[in-house]
Order: sequence, then C-alpha cells, then structure tokens
Amino acid sequence: MRNIFILFLFLHTLLIASTPIDGVLNWAEQGYKNFRTYPRVNRAYKLIEANKTKEAKVLLQKALEIDSHNQKAIDMMLNLCLKEQDNSCIDRYISRAKNVNLGYIYKQKAKQAKENHEYNKAIELAKKALRYRLKNSDRYFVKLIIFDSYLKQQEYQKADDFIQKDKLITYQILKWSKVSDNLGESDYAYKLASELPNKIEYLKWQVELLLKSKRYKEASHKMELLYKREPTADNKKQLLYLYSLTNQGDNIVKIYKDKLAKGCDEYALNFLLDYYKDNREKQSEILQKEYPYSCLPREKRVELSLELINRLKKSHPKKAKQISKEISKDIGMLSSEKKRLAFYQISGQKDKLVKIYKNRLARGCNEYALLYLLDYYKNSAIQRNKLLENNYPYSCLSKDKRTVLSLELLNLLSNKNPSKAKEILDRLNSKDIEPSSYINISNISAKLGEYQKSIDYALLYLKHYPDNVLAIKNIGFSYFKLGQKELSAHYLIRASKLNPSDIDLLKNIGYLCAELKEYNTAIYYWKLYLKKKNDATIQLELASLYYYQLKDYQKAQEALNRYEKLTKIYTAQYYTLKAKLAYLKRDCKVALNNYNSALEIKENDNIDYEYAHLLAQCKEEDKAIDLMQKLSSKNPDNLQYKKELAYMYEKKRDYSKAIKSFEDVAKSEPKVTNHLSLAYAYKKVGKDKEAIKEFKKAIDSSSNMDKKKLRIIKNEIKNMRRFSVYMAQTARLDGDKKGQSLSNINNSTYNGFGSIEFAYRPKFLPNRTRLFANILHDHIDIKESAQPSVGVRYQPIKDKQFFISARKLIKAGVNTRDDTLLQASLGISSNGSNSSDIYQNLYLDSGYFTKADSTIVYGNYEIGKKYNIDKNLKISPYLTTGGTFSNDNSKKREVTNMDIGVGVAVDILPDETKYEAPAYRNRLKLEARGKYAGNTKDKNTLHLQWEFFY
Repeated sequence: MRNIFILFLFLHTLLIASTPIDGVLNWAEQGYKNFRTYPRVNRAYKLIEANKTKEAKVLLQKALEIDSHNQKAIDMMLNLCLKEQDNSCIDRYISRAKNVNLGYIYKQKAKQAKENHEYNKAIELAKKALRYRLKNSDRYFVKLIIFDSYLKQQEYQKADDFIQKDKLITYQILKWSKVSDNLGESDYAYKLASELPNKIEYLKWQVELLLKSKRYKEASHKMELLYKREPTADNKKQLLYLYSLTNQGDNIVKIYKDKLAKGCDEYALNFLLDYYKDNREKQSEILQKEYPYSCLPREKRVELSLELINRLKKSHPKKAKQISKEISKDIGMLSSEKKRLAFYQISGQKDKLVKIYKNRLARGCNEYALLYLLDYYKNSAIQRNKLLENNYPYSCLSKDKRTVLSLELLNLLSNKNPSKAKEILDRLNSKDIEPSSYINISNISAKLGEYQKSIDYALLYLKHYPDNVLAIKNIGFSYFKLGQKELSAHYLIRASKLNPSDIDLLKNIGYLCAELKEYNTAIYYWKLYLKKKNDATIQLELASLYYYQLKDYQKAQEALNRYEKLTKIYTAQYYTLKAKLAYLKRDCKVALNNYNSALEIKENDNIDYEYAHLLAQCKEEDKAIDLMQKLSSKNPDNLQYKKELAYMYEKKRDYSKAIKSFEDVAKSEPKVTNHLSLAYAYKKVGKDKEAIKEFKKAIDSSSNMDKKKLRIIKNEIKNMRRFSVYMAQTARLDGDKKGQSLSNINNSTYNGFGSIEFAYRPKFLPNRTRLFANILHDHIDIKESAQPSVGVRYQPIKDKQFFISARKLIKAGVNTRDDTLLQASLGISSNGSNSSDIYQNLYLDSGYFTKADSTIVYGNYEIGKKYNIDKNLKISPYLTTGGTFSNDNSKKREVTNMDIGVGVAVDILPDETKYEAPAYRNRLKLEARGKYAGNTKDKNTLHLQWEFFY
C-alpha cells in the first residue's frame, strides 16, 4: 500500500513537472509553423486579390504541407476550389473548413447530382444548402433543384407541398406553371394552369400547354372558350386547325349553316367560305346562295360579288352580267386598285383596264401592267413597239422576260435607231439568253457593225448547233470586216464544205483567197462556182489571176477565150488583158488596138499609163512621151507619171528634159531613189558637181540605208574624181633571178619591179575613158630599166571591170623599148557581204606589141578569206594559181609558166567620210609561188608587194 502511494505521488509529481515543458514545446513548434506559413498565406491572399489563383493555390498547398491544420489556409483553399468548381478539391477540404459558407458547396453538389439524375441525393444536398445564408437568386436556384427533382420523379404531391400550392394566389400559380413548362414538365404545368380562371391570357396559356402535350381535343374546347372571348382571325384559324385535327369540322359547319339559314351572318359566312377554301364547288354554292351578302361591309360585299361573277361568267354568263350591273355603282368603293382591275377583267371592260395599266406604267415599271398591255397590243405593231421602247430596260421583270423583250426591241431598233440598239446589245448578258437566240443576235450585231460581238454570239450558237452554216458564215464575214482575212477564209471554207450548193459563197471565197494571195485556192473555188454557173465576170477574174499573179499566160488565154464565148459586151479590163497577151507574142499592132478599145470604153489613167509603156516598148517613143506628158499634166500631183516621163526622156537621150522632170520629182518627193535618178542623169551629161550634190542628198534623206546601197553611192562619189594614182613596189625575197628574155610585163612575175601610174578622165572624151602615163622598172638596174609609156584606157561596159587600152612605150634606157602595146584586161571579183566571208578574184590580161609582133598573156586566180581586225584593217590569207604565156623575145620563143601559191594580204584603209568611200588603200602582200608546169627556169618565188590605190 505504501509502495502504491509512493508510486502515485511520483507520477503526480512527474505530471505536474512535465506539463509546462510540453506546453512550451508545443507552443514553440506551433510558432515555428506559423513563422513558416504566415508569409505564404499572406502572399496567397494578395495573389487571389490580383486574380492569380493558380500561383495562390501553389502557395496554399505548400503552407498546408507545413501545417495541415492552418485554418486560414484551409478556408482560402476551399474558397478557391468553390470558385473553380473543383469537386475533388472541395471534398478534400470541406470537412475541415470553418469560416466558409458551405451552402454554395451543397448548391454545386446538388446541381451535379440532378444533372446525373440522382434526384433524391440532389434534394438532400439542396436542403442542406438552404440551411446556410445564400443570395436570393442562389436560394431560388436551389429551390428549383428540389422542385425539378420532385417533378422528374413524378412526385407531384411533394412538389405541391414544396411550393405550398394551397396557399398560392393566381399569379403565383401562373408563375409555377410557367416554371414547370420551362423545366420540360408541360403536364404538371397544365395541372397548375387548369386551376386558373377563364381569362383570355390564361386560356391562351392553357391552349399552348395542351398543344405541347398533344392533347388536341382538350385544346379545341379551350380554344372555343378563347374564340368566344376574342374572335380574331388568328384564333379562328387556330380553332379550325384544331377541329381538323380532331375531326370536329362537321359540328362547327352545321352550327354556322344553321345560323345562315336564319339570315345573313357575317362571321358564319366568312367561316364557311374559309372552311371550304379547298372545295371550290361548296364555296361556289355558298356564294350563290348567300348573294348579295347584305350582312357584310360594303367593300367585302363587292369583293365576294366579284368572286361570284368570276365563277359564273362561263357557266352562267347572263347571271354574271346581271350581277356586274348591280354592283357597278359600288366598284368605286373598292380601296384596292387590284380589286377594281379584277372587276374590269371579269366584266370585260378592257378599255378601263388599259387606262389603269398605262397609269401604272407612267408611275414606273410594273410587270403585270407591261405584260398585259404587250398582250393587248399584240396585233398592233406600232403600239407594241412604242411600249417596248418607252419601258426599256424592263427593270421590274424577271431576268428571263427582260432578256426576251430586250431581244425583241433589239430587232426593232437595228434599222430604226442603231445607236440605241448598240446600247441594248452592250447590256445583254449571254448567260441570260436562250441558245436558240444567239444566231439572231449575231445577225443583228453584224448589221450594227459590232463584228466581234457577232463572232462571239455565233461561236456560242455553234456550241449548241455545231454545224450551223449561217453561224459559221457570220463568223467568216465578221472576221473579214475586222480585217482578219485568214480567219475569214477559214470559216467561209468550212461553211462551204457544209453547204457546197451556196454558189455565192464559192464566188466570195475565190475573191477572198485571191486577196490573200492564195491563188490556187482562189482558182479552185472559182472553178467550183463556174461548174454551177456560167459567169463571164469570174472567167475574166481567172484570166487576170493567171496573167498577173501566176504568170501562166497559156491558162490566162484559155480563160479569156471562155470569157469571149460567154459575152459579147467586153470590158476595159478584158481589152487591157488581151493587149498584154498580144504583146507577149510581140504583136504590137493587136496590143495597141486593144488598148485603144479599152480607152474607148473607159477613160482611165491606169490604162493610159500602161498604154504609154506599151508604146515605148513598141518603139513608138514619141507617142509614148506625148501620152505620158498628158497624164502628167492631168495629174500634176502624181509623181510616178513625172518619173516615167523622165525615164522616157532619158532613154531617148533627151537629158535636159529628163533632168527637168527628175528635178521636179526630187523637189516634191525628196526620197533616196529620186535623188539617185537625178544624180545619174547629171552624171550622164557630165555635170559632176550637180551629180555629187544629189548623191549626198540621197545619203542625207535616209537614216537607215542598206549598207551595200550606201557603199555603192559613196563609191560613185569617189569614182567621179577625174584624177587617180596607182603605185606598186614588189621585192623578190629569194633574190632576183634574171629569167629568159621576157617582156617587162612578164618579168614582173618573176623579178622584183616598181610601177607608178597617173590617170585622168577629161570631160571632152566619152565617159569611162581615161588618159594615163606610166613608168615601169625592175630592181636590178632601175635607171636602165625604167620604161615610160602614155596611153588611153576605155571601159566599154558600165560597172564591169573590163578595159581596153592602147599605150605608147617610149625608149628611155638600155633595157627599154619603143613600141605600141594594145592591151585588154578583165577583173572579176566575188566579195562576201559579211566581214569574214570567202572572196574570189580572177584577173586576165593580154597584150600585143605591134612593132615586135609579139603577144603576152597573163592570168591569175585568188581565193581567200577576209578577217576584219578593226574597221581600218583587214587581213586576208589566200590561195592562188596562175599562168603566163609570152613570145615577146628576140628569138620569138614561146615561154610558159603555170604555178600555184599561198599568201597573206593586209589592207590598210583610212576612215571613210559621211559621203565618200575611203579615198585610198594601202595593200601589203607576202606571197610564195611554185611552178608545176612550163619552161621557165624559176621553180619557186617569194614576193613581198606593196600597192597604193588612189
């Protein structure tokens, strides 16, 4: 016992001693937790205020990890969970929350339970929510959860008890009825609504609910009550609808018929007419039986009378006419113009209809008025056309009708008013037009000169009617008008293949192809045409084509013969062609007679012009000049006549008159050709200064003259110099070798030599004649070998490098002679037109010494290629071959040599001026030659030659 007491005392003492220490430790531990959690909770609070809930939630979770019993953190976390509607979060903290309104939590859970169809759970949770303080709107929402859950479980008594139905007043019943309907519980809604009094508003609500529940028969009863209190058209329509749904129509019809049997009743009559609106026979029976509808307002009475007239006008025309007379005095009472129109239509008063419709159109486009009047005037073209013009563009009509009338107006105006027609054409849209109308629009477009539109519409028509000949011809003729003649020919030929019997088309294709210079095609189609029809005109066209274009004179004569068989009335064209064919046979007499015949039929300057040419060709120059003078005088502005006259004077060598005519032409028409003609005329009479002046004008008058032509003119100016110089020095690089006793010309082939020649073209000698002086020497003994000579050289053929000359050799040194040399030379050159082309030169020379009675002959051929280093320097490598013959030696021995060689030439030219070719030319040649035949001693030679031309 003593031990137990001691133990108790010890434990008591220990307990007393240990309690303050534990309290201090707990206090310290909690303080440390508060020290760690406070900043986080405080920071989370500020983040929530800044609407940064995500960051706040992280801080609160950290605080609760430190102190899971921190009430402030728990409450703040739960509020965040409520805000985010995070149910798992709410469940985690709801049991520990103290300062949070749990009503909203239960509200949220009740809402979720109801959505999951857990209605009892929803009711339980909602009731818990109502124990807390909620906003009025939230409290109402919670009550709706409870109310809706009872209804969904069809626990209507509990629902009645919940809303305390027995204590509800009328407007509250209506309110809960509408709430029930909004919740999709129309049956319960009607259960509540059925307790409402029979007022219009409540009856409408009851009918609406019954219709939703498809309780149509009950709805019809309520509708009858409503219609009695509010007899509107809509209510009547609704009631009739319900009767039809519930097969109650016969009952109401019987009632209304009974009413009408007692006398006119407005409502009954209107109802029955409406009821039988789909039964024309019944409706007509009522209209006839109840006429004249005395119980109806006056305007309504007239309307029904009009309807009755309309129904009787075929079956009982007399009765219809009688009623028309009876109500005619009341027509003015109709407020609707449409109804008055109906009366006039029914009663056949077309004059009044026309007047009204015209008034309507005067105010603006009216579809019915326009169409009625167009139909009314269908047999009066003037009135109908006037309507079409005055009411364009028919904006009140549908697109299709508008297009049809626009096309009709387009046809009308294409001749009468083309500018207006073009305006209509531009406004048409091909997509709105029937394809069958495209060809008509194509025709009209062509008539109006709108050829591209004609083509476009014809092509559209061909998409639907691919082989329509008229459309294809339209395209062909329109392309011709647009100047696209190749396309025109393509389409016209295509049309002809589809319709080969169209002879006019064959003829026109012939003309078109002739114009396109497709002469064989033209002949082909003209021949097809002539197989179907004998036509003298086309035979003459064929003859002309054969003659002028194909130069087939035999066929031209054959066609002309066929022409002569087809007609005896000949044209000027015929006589002109016959004259030309006669001249081909050099029958000037027949040719000139036919020209005279052509001029007798038709005075024509062109025929006169050809006639003058024929006279000149037939050696009747004087008559030709007289006729050309008359033409020129008659047509002073026609420079061609003046030119031809000048050429005729020139041919006759009447240069003064030729120059005068050329001067007039060049003055009036300063062209290159005219200046050149005048320049050459001056040149022929020796007027070099004037000629040079005209050559320069020719150059000035063209900025892009052909280079070859320009070079010729510049050479003409250069060649008109009367003085020229030629110098040459040739050195034999392999050493001078004295050959056999040869003439000085032959020696130059073998040994080195030098030459200088001065030439002059005096005015007193014939043109292309020059006097010259020459000195020729070798390089062995210049003093003793210098051979002077003088002579005359003539160029028989203009522009050909063929010369004949006679020179007197004068004895001067030991190795010179006194003799006369007759010489002929020919040079032929073929120079490429490009800067690096192959060129060929052939030079032939022969001479006869009259005193020595000896002959020398020399020939050389050279072929090479030019390379332009620059404009003043050319290098030409070449191959050459040549030969000599001479018996000009003391023994009259014949010496011959045939050799071949290679060489290179360098041409150095000065700059050419604007008007002249380079005045001089330096040429340096290095040439090696080797003998392959002949009896000369030299086998090989190597020459270096310098030439100077001025």
